[in-house]
Amino acid sequence: MQWVIKEAEGIELLYCDDLNGKDYLIYPPQYPWQITDADREMTEERLRTIYAKYVSILTDRAVAVDYQSVENGG
Repeated sequence: MQWVIKEAEGIELLYCDDLNGKDYLIYPPQYPWQITDADREMTEERLRTIYAKYVSILTDRAVAVDYQSVENGG
């Protein structure tokens, strides 16, 4: 899903998992010199819409879209 969203929407998401093996696909913070045109136009609502669009292809279950801090234990 990470690569499909990158190609279709032009935004770079980051896949990671936590110590409990729970998977996340996050929109990471970026430095100003890393921001693309797609990132400049990004809003929380647009990001929720993008997640909903692609998650609905994979499952009928609702997936929570929220702020996360994923700890890697290091």
